[in-house]
Amino acid sequence: MSATAPDPTPLHRALQRAHWSVLLTLVACAAFAFAQQAGLEPPPDRTLTVVGVCLALATMGVRRLGSSKRMPPSAQVATLLASYALAVALGLLGAYLAARLGARQMGLGFTAAAAILCLRPPGRLPAS
Repeated sequence: MSATAPDPTPLHRALQRAHWSVLLTLVACAAFAFAQQAGLEPPPDRTLTVVGVCLALATMGVRRLGSSKRMPPSAQVATLLASYALAVALGLLGAYLAARLGARQMGLGFTAAAAILCLRPPGRLPAS
């Protein structure tokens, strides 16, 4: 006799859909960056590099903050969605770097980093 998992709540299903939407957006950004013409890479733009690293650190920090057991479920949802938004921003920055500045490898790196930061699916939220 196998125990079936209870149906996820509508909120959990919505978070799962948001997770997949973010991953698909990042795949599209990576495909766009990969499709750019390969050639001699320009020197990296310092400002955009710092912005990309800050977005990656913010994504990690917000996601870590949201996994705290002391946070109320509504704050956990808000931090999860904020981490998704930051990861998409990092992916879009990668696509921009590849398209406008010709930094294809750097753009792919930022987009891959954003995807790696979003691989973990949303966990179950405690009952409120």
